[in-house]
Amino acid sequence: MRLPDKPYWLRNAVRRDVAQELRSLCLAAKRPGTRIELTSDIALLLTQNLPLHLISSGAIITRVVGFDKQQNQNWTLPWHQDRVIAVAEQQEVPGYKNWSCKAGIWHCEPPEHVLETMLFTRLLLEDIGPDQGGMEFAAGSHCAGLVPSDQADDQAKRFPKELEAGKAGDLLVMPMLTLHRSGKTHSAKSRAVLRIDLATQSLPSPLQWLSLRNE
Repeated sequence: MRLPDKPYWLRNAVRRDVAQELRSLCLAAKRPGTRIELTSDIALLLTQNLPLHLISSGAIITRVVGFDKQQNQNWTLPWHQDRVIAVAEQQEVPGYKNWSCKAGIWHCEPPEHVLETMLFTRLLLEDIGPDQGGMEFAAGSHCAGLVPSDQADDQAKRFPKELEAGKAGDLLVMPMLTLHRSGKTHSAKSRAVLRIDLATQSLPSPLQWLSLRNE
């Protein structure tokens, strides 16, 4: 699969009432980085409403993480890439390293060529303005390949920057290795977002994606 040359938006990708229902379901824990159970009602809503056919033929959802940023629950992240994938089980396969188990789900860092075939998306669960600590991303930075953390800031300077902002139900789509960062919110409003990772190719046997399709 050929990845998009740069991030793009699917506006109104999900109905507003669906986005609001997702917010109620997956952010009930009221803490940042809440990991979503793929067997829950959230999984059903996503598989029924996320327009995967508009993104990539055969794409599957492999990981879902919820974020709810507020003035009293605020954080920042420097420029970085996300390199971790969620899989069904831990398996010893060359090139797959840094294994960890989070909330009962196995994660690892795959080889670069796997990440190059993946996408990550951001589904806005409510309206988000430019002052609400939305994610900033360096468009086209995935072309730099794997970037060491101490070089991420310098690499990000080479690419045009865009800020996450839009309406509830809007979906941001970008290559997995896109450099991105997050600033603090300066608004009294909350900023609720779902990060949804997508795979477009299978893993080498016996590894398998943790996928909504298996439910």
